[in-house]
Amino acid sequence: MAEQVDARDLKSLGGFLRAGSIPALGTSFIENLLDPKTPLKPILKEAIRLRRAHFGNSFKLHVLENAKKGGCSEDCSYCGQSSKFPTPVTPSAPLKASELIAGAKEAQASGAYRFCMAIARRGAVEADLRVVGEAVSFMARDLGLKTCFSSGFLDDAALDFLKACGLDRINHNLNAPREVYPRICSSHTYEDRLQMARRVKERGLELCCGFIVGLGESLKELAGLLQDLAELKPDAIPVNFLIPIPGTPLEGAPPLNPEQCLRVLCVVRLLLPATEVRLAAGRELHLGALEPIGFLVADSAFLGDYLTAKGQEGSRTLRMVRALGLDPLQA
Repeated sequence: MAEQVDARDLKSLGGFLRAGSIPALGTSFIENLLDPKTPLKPILKEAIRLRRAHFGNSFKLHVLENAKKGGCSEDCSYCGQSSKFPTPVTPSAPLKASELIAGAKEAQASGAYRFCMAIARRGAVEADLRVVGEAVSFMARDLGLKTCFSSGFLDDAALDFLKACGLDRINHNLNAPREVYPRICSSHTYEDRLQMARRVKERGLELCCGFIVGLGESLKELAGLLQDLAELKPDAIPVNFLIPIPGTPLEGAPPLNPEQCLRVLCVVRLLLPATEVRLAAGRELHLGALEPIGFLVADSAFLGDYLTAKGQEGSRTLRMVRALGLDPLQA
């Protein structure tokens, strides 16, 4: 392992931190930042400072709508929507455009800045795209609501169509480090995901691209994934913490350490100071009493439930954001 980084090292590297130059220092340095032996306090302090410098007190709240639940052909070991595992998720038909619009109106009324839609498939089919396109056009034109869509692998024609409808952003997560990916999924590869993420940017759409903590990754493997994200430069990075779903191969995964979860969040902020960093699935389960501190490092979070798991009540999240002196942005 590379030499440990202590608080004095971090202080002397303040110029690198303020300039957002951590990626140039390499994966060994990122690994040291992730190491529990490295003091967390100076990392946390710098992460909070960077968040304030780039975002002030503003905070974005996103609502996630599962537009077609379950029945996915992929075999991602963490996912309750895979058809390969006996999970409690009952597959459902895709929502209609009117249902998506109703959900968007409710999300906006609850304080959401962005409405995120997901369809559980390897890639959206033409009927899905027509429905989502119709709904997105209304949201952009009549609600002024920011939008995001996630549905596995989309070709250039689909990306261009959704952009023309007014879609702002595509979500396509890397999820697990390159070395871990063969252990958690056999139906596609890490490189497939990386290439898809790059194409989103090439087609002129914003890219939301994050990962899941708790898939059995080592510090070195996670550092490699974070280096890839830093080079990819997504517009938003959702940081998820594994929620073990009954019936999946990872249902027995052990609880994560709250301090380590907070550390990962901080390192993401150090790597990409001006990028939207989102507290995503599992924050309530794994951060525990440190969750409010996470809101001072991140600048966005999901409001309400996740795709197949219950989240914190939206009103409670909103109260926490305001109690911390943060100002939710309105669409």
